[in-house]
Amino acid sequence: MRKQGKLIAVFLIFVFLIQYINFSSTKIIEIKQIYAQGPQVSNIVLDSEKYTLTVGEQHEMVVTAVYSDVYSADDNYIVTDFSSYESSDTSVATVDENGIVTGINLGESVVTATYQNYTASAVVTVLKEIPIANPVAIPTGLKALHVTSHSIALGWDVVEGADRYEIEADGLLIDVGTSTDYIHSGLRPNTQHTYKVRAV
Repeated sequence: MRKQGKLIAVFLIFVFLIQYINFSSTKIIEIKQIYAQGPQVSNIVLDSEKYTLTVGEQHEMVVTAVYSDVYSADDNYIVTDFSSYESSDTSVATVDENGIVTGINLGESVVTATYQNYTASAVVTVLKEIPIANPVAIPTGLKALHVTSHSIALGWDVVEGADRYEIEADGLLIDVGTSTDYIHSGLRPNTQHTYKVRAV
């Protein structure tokens, strides 16, 4: 009887150890699905706030969607093909489903593009013909006023009606404002240089 009692005790301890090893405490794990939200449109803009056309002339509008969480302008998207259009006065200017604006008669109209819940408008002015600004005369009298081994001082005649002057020195365009002279410095001796000047 004593030996049998020992065997039963060993068996019970063995069963207890097996149960303890095979089972751990219960943990409840909740899995939640996360939905990613893409960039959101904050506004739309047109290629211009004003179009000037002649009768019969056309212009293709460009509609760009601006996103609120995009930092680079390069990441905005052209949505011209996905927008709708309307004109406030179709007797002056029309706009078709592709965003093509056509001048019909003299006057002004407002064309509006709509994308999602956003709108952008531009004023269309239709003229009989586009007025041509009076051309500014070409400056004359361009010459070297003083030459050193490292610089050339240039001058030219005043042009009536010119707002400013631009000189091209060795292919580089330089705005000199209203001045009619320019010093090209930092040159090396025994070198040749070319110049052009224009009034704007």
